[in-house]
Amino acid sequence: MRHIGKGREPVEFTVWKTQGDANWNPGWDDFDGRPIKQVVKQSLMTEQGYLCCYCEKRADDGTGHIEHLAPRHTYPDLQLAYENLLYCSAESPKKQQATCGHARKPDDPVPVSPLQPDCESRFLYTKLGSMAPRNEGDFDARETVRILKLNDKLLRETRAGVYREVIQAHEEYSPAEFRRWMDLELQRDSNNMLQPYWGTKRYVMETMLTA
Repeated sequence: MRHIGKGREPVEFTVWKTQGDANWNPGWDDFDGRPIKQVVKQSLMTEQGYLCCYCEKRADDGTGHIEHLAPRHTYPDLQLAYENLLYCSAESPKKQQATCGHARKPDDPVPVSPLQPDCESRFLYTKLGSMAPRNEGDFDARETVRILKLNDKLLRETRAGVYREVIQAHEEYSPAEFRRWMDLELQRDSNNMLQPYWGTKRYVMETMLTA
């Protein structure tokens, strides 16, 4: 899981929410399906480096959904609060297990969220691709993995591939070359995109450096 630093909401979103007279009090039904939603989606994708807020797989085609960290039905005052909005990957095909926001029950909290500055330090990634709490006693981290189904088979397999990629680079490059490669892999590219499974890649890189 990668920490997401929230920026300011798009100016167009602010204008849309404050348009009209005193009787204009927009809710999700006024927002959903309107052009302004695409503006917000694009802003969230850019903010997150075009990665899903939870599993960090690529989410750049607009087929994902806007996720409410605090559930909008439970916290209606936050349904259009930009600081409560994240971009989440698309729903899995029917034969696959739902993950991330689609796996989460409507009122489930996310105990460790990507908006928490320490979230990256709460998880580790194994060679087999499993995601687990760094501290065995970290119940919130364990619950986050369970609620969001972050140890889904396909996610584990992909993370295991990322793990192998980093190990191979560590074996092939000199220490200085590996550090340069690591810096490049963790940066945004010219399209403002981060590498998928950024958190896994960073964790394995740091593990190699301290081995």
